[in-house]
Amino acid sequence: MRNHLVRSLLFCVLASSMHAFAQEARRPPTFHPKQAQPESGPPAITLRATSTIELPVLPFAYFGEPLCDVNGNLFFHRDSGQVGGISVLRISASGDDTTDYHLDAESAQKYVFNSFAVSPSGTVFVIAHGLDGSHVVLDFAADGSVRGTNRLETPRHLEVRNVGVFEDGAVLLSGYYNGRAPDKSVGKNYVAIYEPSGKLRVRLKGFGATDGTKDMTQFREGSVAIGRDGFAYFLFRKEVVVLSSTGEVVRRIKFAAPRDRGLPTRLNISGGLLVVVISRNGFDSDLSREYLILDAATGEHLGRYKAGPEMQNQDVCFNESEGFTFLTTDGSQSMKRITAQTR
Repeated sequence: MRNHLVRSLLFCVLASSMHAFAQEARRPPTFHPKQAQPESGPPAITLRATSTIELPVLPFAYFGEPLCDVNGNLFFHRDSGQVGGISVLRISASGDDTTDYHLDAESAQKYVFNSFAVSPSGTVFVIAHGLDGSHVVLDFAADGSVRGTNRLETPRHLEVRNVGVFEDGAVLLSGYYNGRAPDKSVGKNYVAIYEPSGKLRVRLKGFGATDGTKDMTQFREGSVAIGRDGFAYFLFRKEVVVLSSTGEVVRRIKFAAPRDRGLPTRLNISGGLLVVVISRNGFDSDLSREYLILDAATGEHLGRYKAGPEMQNQDVCFNESEGFTFLTTDGSQSMKRITAQTR
């Protein structure tokens, strides 16, 4: 399932798969507030490139959704050539500095990649499972080496889907029980917060209703992002649930439910803005995405956008000042960083 970057994002948002920047003039985006609209309302506004920069980085393949920190650094679960391999690549905002977060040869034989998270300040965490099925959280240092490994008190037969790490080190984790679980549990969601030590802090119930076992031919739904306010923003089909590190529901942000097989697959947060990424198609046609921008405090609908053709739907990041960042390739040995203001 390995492929070039231009194809990798298609695989990464599908549950069947395993799992890019010189500083520009910073101008705050101009929005045109409006009330929440159903998808049958006004069409999405097409994003146009604000800047295009060629990067000194060779194209590479990656899995899963890319992540970014508040400084514009980009993070990818890179294809290491090993099934379930643990390799997270960081590309600096300027594109001229990279870091490879990985395990040593001995440890790499013990763990299989499940998911990863990046704190607002840029710390990388990887959730992996061992040969016995237990889950661990790997805490990486800035140089790419592992500085801590803690076993999580997860239940047996759990498939991890989404993860977020609070600034205090607590881990928010969601997943579902796989087909090896008892019949009464198969497909049921699991959401919990763990202490930095791995001990269960609180089990959260009543979140989402997706049967994970029936998602294998669809996009991977849902996402977790940690805001500068210290809260976790947990994306579901029709809402974003804001959680404290103790599991308290701070507020719920509703948005119009996507149609035509569209699913909310990723959530970005920057400043006071939320971006819900809606993904469509994938198997029988090209990947299509739209972006809903919401006020993180009030839930007000601020805009609906789609990528221009030159962006190839390869969105990586959203920043309140610079807008969207896209990482593209034309099939040659070069990559481009495209930014697009929402104005």
